[in-house]
Amino acid sequence: MQSQLSTADTILTGLGYKQNLIRIVDPQSLQQHCEVDDSIHPADKTFKVASFSGSLEKRRTALLAIDFLYQQSDTSQQVIALPEQSLFGRIRVDAQACTLCMSCTSVCPSKAISAGNDVPKLEFHEINCVQCGICESACPERAITLEARLIADAQQRRGVVTLHEETPFCCITCGKAFATKSLIDNMTQKLAGHYMFKSERAKLRLMMCEDCRVVDVVQDDEAMRSA
Repeated sequence: MQSQLSTADTILTGLGYKQNLIRIVDPQSLQQHCEVDDSIHPADKTFKVASFSGSLEKRRTALLAIDFLYQQSDTSQQVIALPEQSLFGRIRVDAQACTLCMSCTSVCPSKAISAGNDVPKLEFHEINCVQCGICESACPERAITLEARLIADAQQRRGVVTLHEETPFCCITCGKAFATKSLIDNMTQKLAGHYMFKSERAKLRLMMCEDCRVVDVVQDDEAMRSA
């Protein structure tokens, strides 16, 4: 509960409101804490009443409240840094390490990371990210790090950001795009000393799509003998 209060307090102060608006109180002193605090807002400012209702989806309700409070504030930060383990934030991708293997897109439970259609790229939907860290753990290249934060503006928060993008690598036989250059380079480097890839022809198969690779293996007497 203290962790949740810390996150809520950080968000509220980032939106331009007074600190400790939400706090745990002793039931014995409840009446004292229920008294109206005139210092919360300027006396000459009129605040609207929210028109939305609560939802069974806690995250949706929280974002509705945040959006409403942001609209009422003149002093809000645009990006609010949050404590670690908060449920809002983004991921950073090291472009030098990422090979666009798409492991992160397959494990993300909230659909915060998606793959490009025809172009190898990672797209990020920050509004969906819950900072669970599964993508960070699943990345074989250790290219992902988490950053807890909240974008105050709803429209900007709902935007889609390209984290990393590469031109596709095309099969050297049929020309079909099937991977990225960094992925092929990484795979070639890791398999350089493997006994199955000693010949030049075997090394070239790494640069073929899955269909052409099978055809070439069947036509390669040396590969068939070793199999």
